[in-house]
Amino acid sequence: MFPKALTLFAGRSAYERLDDDQRAIISRAARQTAAYAAAHPLSESALMRNFCGGGRPVTAVAASRGELAALRRAAQPVYTELERDSRTRALIAALRDLKARTPAGTPAHAPRGCAHEAPVTQGRALSPSTVNGTYRWRLTEEGARSVGAKPEDEDIGSVVTMTLRDGGWQLGEDKFYSGRYSIRRDRLIFDWPSAGTVLTFTFTRDDSGSLDIAPVLPMDRGDQFVWGSAPWRRVGPPVRAVP
Repeated sequence: MFPKALTLFAGRSAYERLDDDQRAIISRAARQTAAYAAAHPLSESALMRNFCGGGRPVTAVAASRGELAALRRAAQPVYTELERDSRTRALIAALRDLKARTPAGTPAHAPRGCAHEAPVTQGRALSPSTVNGTYRWRLTEEGARSVGAKPEDEDIGSVVTMTLRDGGWQLGEDKFYSGRYSIRRDRLIFDWPSAGTVLTFTFTRDDSGSLDIAPVLPMDRGDQFVWGSAPWRRVGPPVRAVP
């Protein structure tokens, strides 16, 4: 779907600890990897099938000429900055020349079914503070199987902590896993800007304030497993600030 380059970096002290044979192995592996990638390119159609068949709720659409032009305009300031360096400017020119001399491939088309709409959530909005608290649950093999995830997932056995405070949420300690949430009738809607997604769950509360939640599909199986494969046990009030 897009070109990608991976780079292996080594610190000077680490690289200097390698002997000549070890350095030769790394260099040879890099050459062989580049040669293999050039000799076995995936077609755009194959990449599209992989994208649409990954178990995530995704939609693939073709960009219009106007949208492509808008993308080029948006990226132009980055090119302007890069091209201030003469060597980088020459490399970009060489890539553009290669593109001009390379025949265009067959346009890729999304397979049937590669179109999902986000769950529609309606109903009376409730105060987010209704569910304020610190919640914990354990990820188990049984929970993985219940949502169709891999029962050997590396996260099995770990305990997840969720903080909900007045419309803000954070999962664990990493601020990547944070955002805003709202409540509409029996649904919790989590806006997750870092991941570019919105996760929706139905929920009920017991007398202790714990939440029994269920994912509203479509939803990535990994998210179903981590977020929705076990009840959220309320262990106390929200004791930390959320972003």
